[in-house]
Amino acid sequence: MGLKNLFKLSIFIPTLMLIFTNNVFAGGFLEKTIGGLEQERLKANEDTACATLKTIATAFEVYRSMNQKYPKTINELLNTKPPLIPSYMGDGKSSMGYKHEVIVSGDNNYLIVASPDSSMPAKFTGRYSFCIMEDGKIRRAKKDISITDYEIAQSLELLE
Repeated sequence: MGLKNLFKLSIFIPTLMLIFTNNVFAGGFLEKTIGGLEQERLKANEDTACATLKTIATAFEVYRSMNQKYPKTINELLNTKPPLIPSYMGDGKSSMGYKHEVIVSGDNNYLIVASPDSSMPAKFTGRYSFCIMEDGKIRRAKKDISITDYEIAQSLELLE
């Protein structure tokens, strides 16, 4: 390497280091990247919760076609031969920061809720609770709103 190139490198490398330290360590790039990754994780958890709700709702419909009524619990879907859902989707089990449970189930209706798992740190769960009813539409609420009955669920914002 010639002296001319060495001189260029001796100016270039400190300049890069100055830019890097000012942006990364002074709260620029690194904070934005970590914050962005946390937001992406929350979004992925929320998307998974909604997909799981749809899977459980589909299994509820299959169960109803076989039994002329909806199951009372998610675990009843595990007791069919073959099971209608995988075991990790059972009542109260946490999956990707969310717990799924049946709030209301009758012969002709149901309400299944996915809510952030309160036993986990908030940054590992999600920002919303979700629910699905026999109409097959996902509804969402801020996680501090408890979806405890059919009336509350019907008033929530529809996703799609």
